[in-house]
Order: sequence, then C-alpha cells, then structure tokens
Amino acid sequence: MRISLPAFCACAALALVTFFSPAQTAPSSPEVAPGVSLPSGGLLYALDKNDDKPSLVALHATEILSNTHAGSNFARSMVYSGPHFTVEIANSTSERSIHTKMPVFYLRLSGSDAETMRSRVALLRLWNGKKNTRVAAEFSRNIFGGSNKRVIDEVAIKKEDVGDSGWLKITPESPLEPREYAIAFVPKDKLLFADTLYDFTVVDSAK
Repeated sequence: MRISLPAFCACAALALVTFFSPAQTAPSSPEVAPGVSLPSGGLLYALDKNDDKPSLVALHATEILSNTHAGSNFARSMVYSGPHFTVEIANSTSERSIHTKMPVFYLRLSGSDAETMRSRVALLRLWNGKKNTRVAAEFSRNIFGGSNKRVIDEVAIKKEDVGDSGWLKITPESPLEPREYAIAFVPKDKLLFADTLYDFTVVDSAK
C-alpha cells in the first residue's frame, strides 16, 4: 500500500500535535511564592524570605546520636531515680539558616508511606546538649518499673494538602523565636524516636 506525500505529511503533523498536546505533558510544579515553584526532586523544603526575597531552602537528613549519660545514670541509681538517655545531633548549630519567623515547609508525600508521613511529621525545638550537641528528645524511666517517658519540645503546626500535587504544606501556628529546630517523623510509640532529623536555625535577624 502506497501513501501519498500530502497524506504522509498530514499524518506526521497529527502525530506531533498528539505527542505535544497538554494532556501528554507533565503537570507544572506548584508555585508557592511569586516566581518560586516546588522542584521535581527532594523531600523537604522551607520557604524562606531574606530581604523580602522568597526562596526555597532544602532541608537534609541529619543522623542522630544516642547519649546514655553513663556517669549521671550511676549517680541517679544511688538515689532511686530512673536512668535516662538523650537523642542528640552533632554541632551546636545547623548549617541551614532560616531568615523568617514564619517559614512554611513543604513535604513531598510518597506512595504507601504518605499517610504515615502526614501523621508523624512534627516540628521540634532543640535544646543545647553537652559537648557541642543539640538535644531533640530525652527518655527516662523509674527503676521501680514505672512507665518510660519521652520528652520532646513540639511546636504546634497546621497541615494542609497543596491541591493534588502530592505535597503537604506545614505552617507553625505562631512565629518561631530564634533558636535551633528540626522536623522529624515521630513514632506514636513513646519508646521510640525518629532515626533522622531535618535540622535548621532560625537566625536572630529573622522577621
């Protein structure tokens, strides 16, 4: 079967129109500020504003350290107080700085873990530890068999979906004071804690 040149050109043009039609193109990333859109990769971002210029700051996972406080635990046992340990991260300050007291965070929800991520995500205040560390959580237990106690300093947040984009918008309910913070996926089980933290610093010049 022979196809004439005009018919071939018409078929080729139709194929190109179909291939490049809007229905076949990937949806654009949500715009979260004028000229600022969420990227196609990455997990967690903070919308910062420095000198009134909005920008996205990628937050990266930081591994935790466990401090058993062996010396102080021995002393506590002598006065019938329960042993304790802390969950910490290295260094007294984060490498990532936020310049606004009301940052907005965007979390990419993924696959079968989406609802777990949504329910567990938390914004935590960190406090100073010993030997150039920041403490995210403390665990303690009474030696007579009392229940374990997990202590964290959680910031109240609001969570809402960004349309049907697969992104979750996280906003603190009140301005953040300058200090160290982290976002974590905190298990509901009080005996457990997240194995990574996404830390950042709200700097003194934040507005």
